[in-house]
Amino acid sequence: MSCKPNIWAGRASVCALLIIAGICAISVSLAQAPQGVQERAAQTQSGIETPPREIAIPFPAGEKLVFEIRLSRFPIYATLGNITFEYSGPSEASVISESTIPFKPDDSEKLLLLRAEAVSKGFLASLVGFDVKNRYQAMVNRSDFTARISFKEIVEGKKHQTRTAVFDKKNAAVVYSTVDLTRTPHQPVIKEMPHKEDMHSLLSAIFYIRLRDLADGEIICFPVSEDEDNHIFEIHVRGRETVEVGSRKIPAIRVEPKLFGPGRFFSREGEMSMWISDDERRLPLKLTAKTSAGTLNALITNYDAQPPVRPVIRHATPENQ
Repeated sequence: MSCKPNIWAGRASVCALLIIAGICAISVSLAQAPQGVQERAAQTQSGIETPPREIAIPFPAGEKLVFEIRLSRFPIYATLGNITFEYSGPSEASVISESTIPFKPDDSEKLLLLRAEAVSKGFLASLVGFDVKNRYQAMVNRSDFTARISFKEIVEGKKHQTRTAVFDKKNAAVVYSTVDLTRTPHQPVIKEMPHKEDMHSLLSAIFYIRLRDLADGEIICFPVSEDEDNHIFEIHVRGRETVEVGSRKIPAIRVEPKLFGPGRFFSREGEMSMWISDDERRLPLKLTAKTSAGTLNALITNYDAQPPVRPVIRHATPENQ
């Protein structure tokens, strides 16, 4: 099984690769819709409207995960920066204050707030002028975790801009508003892309994977809209392995996001592997991305600060009993 190539392929910034490096590259199990989504589809077909069941969220509000990003390319071995992901939980507001597009959720819709930050650090980043301090926010629907609105502030060297995206399901459009803060007046540039069923922003997809089981050998394709482009992501679940994090050896799931190559999220050639903890929290632990520019490694740095987790218990099937 394979996915069709991305027909909206575009260039991705270095920070987009760093964001992916902090996680297990986006929503690996969108192929299996959560129960709330399945129930809602069945209700629509039957003409019965009942409130969707909310999916269980295994991570606590206020959770922060920190990753260090390192580059290796002989003879250079250097730290590029840190990425922090935060799950803020239910949002008291229905808008992101800095967004530049009006957004009004449905009256019955509950929203959750996600945040991330990418900050460059280290000698190499200073030497080559790779000065980054980017902020990301997204609000997702509580019942299925799909994106409703996203916002980012991009500060990369002399570049300073904001970008808002509203995921308009009713009108089947993702509406982008980009503002260049280095120019006056600050006039938004509007662009629309088609909205697809169960579509995510990059940030919302990062969290969604942790809600799902990951079956060995599975291949999953799903839509993501990011940076004024739509993409089809293809993820291969390779199997169970053990990952070293500090002095710990942690049971993990290895996945391979097929994001490199012509027609994909990153046009350059490369390969990527990501390891996720094989427990109820599905913590992203480690990522390796190999490209012609070198090898990027991302490793969680605050694993020991996370609450204890229980291993996933797999019950024997009748055939194996």
